[in-house]
Amino acid sequence: MGAGRLHPENLKSIPAEHGAILSDHTVRIAHVAGSALGRRKGRYEIEIIGPRCFGKWIFASGQLEKLARAAALTGQ
Repeated sequence: MGAGRLHPENLKSIPAEHGAILSDHTVRIAHVAGSALGRRKGRYEIEIIGPRCFGKWIFASGQLEKLARAAALTGQ
C-alpha cells in the first residue's frame, strides 16, 4: 500500500499460497465490490482457515486501511 490509499489492486501483491502468511493456514483476502452487495461501497474480507485459527472478518476499506497503517507503524 505504501503511502497511497488501499485499493483492490493492492491485493495482488499478497501471497495466496497455503502457509505463505500464517504457517499451516490458508489466508484469503478479498475485495467485494459494492455493486455485488447492492450498495455504493464495497468491503474487504479476510478469512483464515487452519488448525489453530479459523475465522472471517469484514472491514470497510477505510477501517482496514487504518488497521494496516497502524500495524506498519508498530512493525507487525
